[in-house]
Amino acid sequence: MQLARQLAQMQRMSEINQRLSSTLDLRAIFELIVDSAVEGCQADAGMLLLTENPEYGELLGESQGPHLVAWRGFDPSSPDRAPHMIAKRLQDEHQLGTNKTILKFSDDIADKGPRSQMIVPITIEERVIGVIMLESAILHAFSDDDVTFVRQLAFQAVFAIRNAQLYRHVQTVRDRLEAITDASREGLLMIDTMSRIVMTNTRMGDFLDFARATAEQRSPDQFIANPLAVFAEGLGFAEGQLEATLREGIMDPGLESSTDLYVAQAPPRADSNRPSTRRWIERTITPVRDQKGTFIGLLLVFRDVTEQKELEQAREDLTSMIVHDLRSPLQAVEGSMRLVREFSPDHPVIDQAINTSRRAINKLLNLVNNILDLSKMESGELKLELASQPIRGILEDVSTDLSPLARELDVTVAIDTPDDLPQAMIDHDVIERTVRNLVDNALKYTPKSSTITLRARSWNDHQHHNGDDSRLMMRVDVIDQGKGVPDEFKQTIFDRFAQVPGQTSTRRRSTGLGLAFCALAIGSHGGEIWVEDNPEGGAVFSFTLPMSSAFSERPSSADKAE
Repeated sequence: MQLARQLAQMQRMSEINQRLSSTLDLRAIFELIVDSAVEGCQADAGMLLLTENPEYGELLGESQGPHLVAWRGFDPSSPDRAPHMIAKRLQDEHQLGTNKTILKFSDDIADKGPRSQMIVPITIEERVIGVIMLESAILHAFSDDDVTFVRQLAFQAVFAIRNAQLYRHVQTVRDRLEAITDASREGLLMIDTMSRIVMTNTRMGDFLDFARATAEQRSPDQFIANPLAVFAEGLGFAEGQLEATLREGIMDPGLESSTDLYVAQAPPRADSNRPSTRRWIERTITPVRDQKGTFIGLLLVFRDVTEQKELEQAREDLTSMIVHDLRSPLQAVEGSMRLVREFSPDHPVIDQAINTSRRAINKLLNLVNNILDLSKMESGELKLELASQPIRGILEDVSTDLSPLARELDVTVAIDTPDDLPQAMIDHDVIERTVRNLVDNALKYTPKSSTITLRARSWNDHQHHNGDDSRLMMRVDVIDQGKGVPDEFKQTIFDRFAQVPGQTSTRRRSTGLGLAFCALAIGSHGGEIWVEDNPEGGAVFSFTLPMSSAFSERPSSADKAE
């Protein structure tokens, strides 16, 4: 009879191995282990307890217990024989932490509990992750063969449970990733090294709709031969561009992300009679590498920026309209002021009123011109009229024009330039307005009885230069004695509408456009602009300009001095 039981256990173990290896359902695995142990050992009851998270195991780093994951033969309605009470008793008796098999027998007839009990640990690398517990009402019901059978079952259970837990963990991570990507407003498209699309999110469907119009123009053979190339054209790529980028990612481990903008033709909506419209799409291509740094593909991120572009265009159109409508009446008022001066040349009250009005008009005209030229410079529409010009004349003109305002503020404007300073290759009007904006900005913040210095020198220090050492540059400084610019704002002060908190001028309000115009104006000349601290207190606004080639070989006195 014992031999028959051994053969039955061997046959059952073979069946159990097949069934455990054919499922990743944790609940089915837990029940199969308990049923096999109870039936294989002819026990009356049995249970499977895990000392860690039953769904994910050590993958969550939890070590709680016990977790009663499956049982058979117990009475849930009994206060003493309920399965959860038995599990708690095992924990209280410290029978869950040992990696040794426990056999317990009771020959006390008065004992209402089981006469035989076997506890077999389930271990991984000598760490106990659970136990299989069997009970029988028969004394000495479990033999050495039964112990061996349950140990083998526990060994097989480890792999089955771990595989199912890992699969569950991967499923959860995948589902969470999918939920996160689907919640994104950007379209995501992942391409592997074999040019296969391996991942997209729900939002990407909208951008692929844009590409369908292009795909429908290709023959079925073309689409089947290379579906990615067909869709790539509809996603704004030139022919072969995406494949070339993919090859570059494979060959170049230093390939970095890139972002560009393209226009797509959105198909008409089925529920609308409106025709198809253009959409502005921002596209980012990012190389993806695994933990070892091996290139595994490209992640394409698509963002519809149509609303942003339309708002920008509407803002520019409105600004342009307002500015053009302001310029004409301001110029008319300025012309009228000139006529009044001609008919009343020596009247001090009229002269003072005219001077005050002209300064206000010039300020408004300068603001209007700044707004217009900012838009032209950003779009590349402003054409510079370059000519060889002496910078001292521009500095003197600005100083003369702003001298009445400087006198009112009790500020001196000084000019410091060497006599033999070479001329610069510049657009006279643009650079004059640049210097005017910088001096006007300095006047807002320079205290009374102070000096603003306009200094120009040849410059051989290329610390701020754009890298072209073949050109001799000129450096122009506007030096004030005001509050200065904090370090954290020295990079952003040239942005549109930028303001330094806590440094609002009590004399005149700043629009935040003057310095932005200066940055674009100097950049369009191939120079650079920046701000430094004045050692004597205040700020030094500096910019560089290219010198005239006809004078590039002449040394200046500043060069010799420095």
